[in-house]
Amino acid sequence: MYDGVSGVVWRVSAYAIARRDGRVLVMEPVYPPGRWDLPGGGVDPGETLAEGVTRECWEETGHRFVAAPGPVVHFLGEARFYLEPALEPAPSPYRHSLLFAVEGTANPDPAWQGAPGETRRVAWIDPGELSERNVHPKHWLALALAGLVRVSDP
Repeated sequence: MYDGVSGVVWRVSAYAIARRDGRVLVMEPVYPPGRWDLPGGGVDPGETLAEGVTRECWEETGHRFVAAPGPVVHFLGEARFYLEPALEPAPSPYRHSLLFAVEGTANPDPAWQGAPGETRRVAWIDPGELSERNVHPKHWLALALAGLVRVSDP
């Protein structure tokens, strides 16, 4: 969200920690390949965290996310980054994002047509098969906060 004044665009992001049969829903993004991410992304103005993560999960994986009662939400911290204006025009190239993860479940939607610009593949993976080396660091933190993996000591 851009306030029209500052040099920073603020964004709230929400990611799904969807569990089913001891597995967690992950997606491999087109870029960078070879890494697992939790489905999710920017929450649109007027959406709740649960609504935003539900939409993003469906867009990226074709699964309908249902937040746990409450919902169960984890704050993952913040991220600051710069986007090259020539690659992604915006009111400001400086971004500041507040990151959250929402626990729940998800079921596939057979009507989903894929997200070729975002998603290389979608999988349900046993958390024991994931590692800090092949999962986005903030998403690894989300999995740890949900009790699915352990963050190693520095």
